[in-house]
Amino acid sequence: HFHCDKTKLIVNYIPQFATEDDLAQIFTPIGRVESIKIMRDFKTGYSFGFGFVKYSTVEEAAKAIEVLNGFNFRNKRLKVSYSRPPGTDMKDSNLYITNLPKDVTEQDVDNLFKDFGEIVQRTVLKDKITGLPRGVAFVRFSKGEEAQAA
Repeated sequence: HFHCDKTKLIVNYIPQFATEDDLAQIFTPIGRVESIKIMRDFKTGYSFGFGFVKYSTVEEAAKAIEVLNGFNFRNKRLKVSYSRPPGTDMKDSNLYITNLPKDVTEQDVDNLFKDFGEIVQRTVLKDKITGLPRGVAFVRFSKGEEAQAA
């Protein structure tokens, strides 16, 4: 059974071109930050729009949530919450699918996975320059068991 690490925060809705340094300027006034990581596509460096901030103490992390959740940063409102280990929040309901044909559509993804359960959200990632699919998709099911079955 995983416990929730109360010093590690997940930050959602990070603007596309924001850097770790930008986040440091927002998060360090709250307390001592041990690490900041924005999650990016391994090949392209394209930001997925979320990342993690780890504080030294539980108190600092709690204060950061209180102060910075909803913080307006470059016309986006940051969502700051405790990072949950895989398997607690949505019970592993997300799938990350790679090596899809480059002409794949969201409808194709639906057709492939709909038999496994209720699809809550699906995203076919597109190249930000060409607008063409990159052969990668995210699928979120309503239940973790459905994603595991898929």
